[in-house]
Amino acid sequence: CEQAIGKLQLLNIDSPVTGRFGVIFTGKFEDSINVSIHRVPKKIFSVDLDVIRNAQTHPNVMRYYCAEQDPDFV
Repeated sequence: CEQAIGKLQLLNIDSPVTGRFGVIFTGKFEDSINVSIHRVPKKIFSVDLDVIRNAQTHPNVMRYYCAEQDPDFV
């Protein structure tokens, strides 16, 4: 099952992985770039974004592309 949110397409919507602040999906950015999509509640998004931005030199964080929203999540 798939779901699109803005430029992101979530591919494993039925089997996400639980992360530190939310859930993580595999997906596509702009229909061509393979990405991991971290979906977090809006109320903690700024905290999570700070963690991601500060981890840009971590070997498991490749690049921060964008933030897309639906009514409850970023």
